[in-house]
Amino acid sequence: MTRTSILPTLEIPEHELPHWMRQARRGFDWGLLIVFAFSVIAAWPFILQPGLPRTNASENYAFRTANYAAAIQEGYLYPRWSPHVLGGYGAPIPNFYPPAAPYSAALIQVLFTNDAVLASRWIYILAFCLAGPAVYALVRRRADAEAGVLAAILYLFCPYVGLTAPHLLGDLPGALGLALLPALLWRVDRLLLRDRSPDFLLAVLMAALLLLTDIRIACVGLVLAAILIGWHSAFQDRRAPWKLALAALALGILLASFFIFPALLEQSAVRWQFEPAAPGTNGALGLTLSGLFTPANQIDTGELLPVPQLTIGAVGLLFTLLGSVGIGLAMRQRAYMDVRTLYLAAGGIIIVIALLIFPHEIWMLGPIMLCLSVGGSGALCLARRFVPRWQRLALPAFLIVALIGSLTTWLAPRWPAVSTDTSAEAQIRYEQQGYGLAVMPPHAPAPITIASTLDLDRSLISSYLSGNVTKIAMQSSQPNAGLQISVLAHTGHADRFQLRLPATSTLEILTAYFPGWEATLNGAPVELSEDEQTGLMQVTLPAIRDGILQVSLGPTPTRTQGWALTWLALGLVMLFTIRRLRAQKQGGIFYDDLHFLSKPQARLLAVILLSFGLIIGLFAIPTAPLRMRPSPGYALEGSISLRSRTDSGLSLLAYRVSSAPDAQYRPGEAVPLTLYWHTLRSLPENYRAQVVLIDTLSGTRWYQSELRDPGDYPTRRWNTNQYVRDNYLISTPPEIPGGTYLIAIDVYTCAPDCLRENRLTFFDTIGGYLGQTLVLPTLVTIAP
Repeated sequence: MTRTSILPTLEIPEHELPHWMRQARRGFDWGLLIVFAFSVIAAWPFILQPGLPRTNASENYAFRTANYAAAIQEGYLYPRWSPHVLGGYGAPIPNFYPPAAPYSAALIQVLFTNDAVLASRWIYILAFCLAGPAVYALVRRRADAEAGVLAAILYLFCPYVGLTAPHLLGDLPGALGLALLPALLWRVDRLLLRDRSPDFLLAVLMAALLLLTDIRIACVGLVLAAILIGWHSAFQDRRAPWKLALAALALGILLASFFIFPALLEQSAVRWQFEPAAPGTNGALGLTLSGLFTPANQIDTGELLPVPQLTIGAVGLLFTLLGSVGIGLAMRQRAYMDVRTLYLAAGGIIIVIALLIFPHEIWMLGPIMLCLSVGGSGALCLARRFVPRWQRLALPAFLIVALIGSLTTWLAPRWPAVSTDTSAEAQIRYEQQGYGLAVMPPHAPAPITIASTLDLDRSLISSYLSGNVTKIAMQSSQPNAGLQISVLAHTGHADRFQLRLPATSTLEILTAYFPGWEATLNGAPVELSEDEQTGLMQVTLPAIRDGILQVSLGPTPTRTQGWALTWLALGLVMLFTIRRLRAQKQGGIFYDDLHFLSKPQARLLAVILLSFGLIIGLFAIPTAPLRMRPSPGYALEGSISLRSRTDSGLSLLAYRVSSAPDAQYRPGEAVPLTLYWHTLRSLPENYRAQVVLIDTLSGTRWYQSELRDPGDYPTRRWNTNQYVRDNYLISTPPEIPGGTYLIAIDVYTCAPDCLRENRLTFFDTIGGYLGQTLVLPTLVTIAP
């Protein structure tokens, strides 16, 4: 016979339990682990594929990473000069562009990989692995772990964050900035809610790091953080440390002064050079209302330069609507203000601003997707209206819908395994072959100081290619009898020469002038000036029998002041943090009460995670045994096949004029034209194409486009197994008479001038001669 206790069971409230017991009962944060695993899967192309694609800006950031790494190894811990651009003259590009992304990759290269390309891939992987957990932590604190998981998946696999920015644009700073943006908001939110000593320090560091990564995203992030501070203080807790949070943002700005201060105040020392993208090309795309709500298309593996997916996507739109409804019903039922309504409203405001004021600032789609992803997590509020059994299945069901709908994102494009040489010689060759500045993305403005009329120096380029860089020349007007110059050392930020001068001489340094360059002769300062005609440096030296001339880039008063502000901000932050840490230690142990996933819920999500990883392994990775991608060339469907070839191997596969065969255009209206090029073999030249609109009766040319690279991409870099989309907008003048018009195409060999006699000859599929001008077999009708 057993004895049954008649004593009642004693239930102790959670808040009355000791800290160690509450910490033990809370369990493990399985949601964070699951989100991190999804983040790693989202980064699979950079983990499993070698190298980086050459069809976007990733290659340019690899070059910049290599330059940063070289400068660090030379002893310049914060370089402000790109020494190999403009044929070796150099330019102060790092002085005006945020350094964090390529500089972080350079540190990885110096410390671990010794490979700029591999180090850049690490930064992409780091961005994915930071973005997911940051969104999870941001939403979990205000809602719960289930909402945090859903928001993180919506953000990671949205078209812009998961596909366009890293894979199609190759925007390394943008990808890292979109990971730091939710991290900044998370730290500011935690400072408002918990106000522990590390929160202030980390909020300051996140604000500074975001500013040093991408100024544009940082501006949006600071505004969103300020709005969050104001909203929380007005609607949630009037006693919240809003002044402390604003001070953290201000000190973050001050902490980045070593970059911001010179970048703003030394603008007058440079002129900005850039070549705008042609209308209709990938570089000139913008945000449109219809485009934002268009479902994302699968990447055509047969296309060399896929069109960026500038859309919210079907999944983003669906969960934005569900989240809006769910949050609205929950707020109506509970009579409280959900912070996710703030993010939904902010996302809508950014959309309006982008469409009306900044339609070509496509990076704004990243902050938009963060706001909509956070708001979309409110879809789980709808599940609370179900019975408990179905509530448990709501999150897995939503994740399955989100992952299936994000097929176009996680079926990321593949790139060929091409080794990328990032040496100084490779950067010189990159420019010589007509690809642009090696360290700058296409069509990005570059700060330069040389004269626009200055020709490249052939001897300097030859010295680069030979590996013995010589950056000094004697002016032709000066006598050179008995003059002897030898190079002792050359680095990206300094040159040392041994020289013998029989008389006073003016030496021209083949480096662009910029404030901070200084010269010494045998350790004594000598005057270094700018040649007003060329923009290069020159130094006048007295006669000397044996001297050591050193030219190096040093500080300026502006840069010194910037560093002083940075050190001042860092000192204030550390002092304040230490004082708060001591004060809070005396107040006892702090317990952060957060909602975690239950173990049954975590098991369900783990099944989805493993199934999704299996699908990636079977269908997405380069060695996948099964195929889910569409057939190469599927995007050509609906175009008019042509297959005309030139004598060089360049071929025009097809074209598309309008969706309506009998469309008429009014005078002044643009006629959209898309050409689809292909090459039968590696092309030896960078050919230039031109589109002409010709009157069928008089032969008058009413429109003639600028000569440009077909598809806005140098033809020497084309692959033989992929086609290139070439978009045009044929602008008809207002005075054009009504009638029918022909569209003709000319392709030029520009070596160096684009002369009409240097046009390529077209042939049909059986070798028939078509002439040097290809006329498309489609008439364009202009209404009278």
